[in-house]
Amino acid sequence: MPDQPNVDLTDHEQFRRLRRTDPVHWNPGTGAWSITRHADIRAVAADHDTFASAAEGGGGPDGLRRLVVPYFRPFEAAELAAETRGMIDALIDVLPDGEPFDFVSALAARLPLLVLGRLVGAPAEDCEDLLAWTNALAAEDAAPEPAAHARDALCGYFRDLEDDRRRSPREDIVTALTRAEVDGVPLARDELDAYYPRLLVAGHETTRNLLAGGMVALHRHPDEWTAVVRDPSRVPAVVEEMVRWTSPVLSMGRTAICDVELHGRRIRAGQRVVLWFCSGNRDETVFADPDRFVGDRAPNDHLGFGWGAHACLGAPLARLQTRLFLEYLVERGLRVEPVAAPTRSPSGTIEHLPSRLLKEPQPAARP
Repeated sequence: MPDQPNVDLTDHEQFRRLRRTDPVHWNPGTGAWSITRHADIRAVAADHDTFASAAEGGGGPDGLRRLVVPYFRPFEAAELAAETRGMIDALIDVLPDGEPFDFVSALAARLPLLVLGRLVGAPAEDCEDLLAWTNALAAEDAAPEPAAHARDALCGYFRDLEDDRRRSPREDIVTALTRAEVDGVPLARDELDAYYPRLLVAGHETTRNLLAGGMVALHRHPDEWTAVVRDPSRVPAVVEEMVRWTSPVLSMGRTAICDVELHGRRIRAGQRVVLWFCSGNRDETVFADPDRFVGDRAPNDHLGFGWGAHACLGAPLARLQTRLFLEYLVERGLRVEPVAAPTRSPSGTIEHLPSRLLKEPQPAARP
């Protein structure tokens, strides 16, 4: 996560005050500007001449991003639908009938790792290790030693996978990276080692946050779930409202390339800027009644996956997995019922969600 202002990310009232009174907020504790209004976030995210991402061009993260984009496009993602349904079925099949379980560890965290494993070329039986290493790297309170151990283990795993793909190429991301060149030069070892953790953590967290936050939202708005069960064609719109409501990508950081003025505040070259998508998604000037979950909200110009060239690469996959999961529940007459309040990390993301899986009679279809 980028530097954070001294606000509780689950307290939307604080963001509301910032949008109203201080939309370009300087936080001396972190030495960063916070951008909280929807229009300003979009403008800054799209202005690559003035604001740079953490790494631009070359073989760095953004250069590698271009190499793997084809694997995350909606068309390619749709081809995973049948396999993803099978993964969902297998994960649900082992859940205790009507007994409490942790939705995050049992489903929301495992499903995206299985799908990512399929894309990178990792066998399904290795995904438990990938999940453990990814969790260790993503933990906000991770101690340096366990995190370093997880990074070393993950990079070692992918080095072995690269060796295998050089001998036996396949249609997967690891094969593409072993063959890739930037300006005629193969990717360096340190570039690859830096990219694998980034790819897994980012691709995993987005879907996990969306699924877990979406279950909480639907539980708090039971009429919306009833409407979906009666009319499954609402699922895509509900997924978009889940994205707005949960903001799977809470924020992203930029660095000012030159001095620029915004709302009368002078942002100096080299200063850090944080785009708070979770605030933009509750902007009253864009969304009517923004604190209410509206399953058929239209239009829904949310920023839940970020914005611009550096928006979340895995957004099509997150949408696909969430849509298929909701459709699966509807088809099977199932409902996820949280049985206790979610446990949240310091940034507000859901770490644990005690739940039960219930079988319900189907509501009567609309005439």
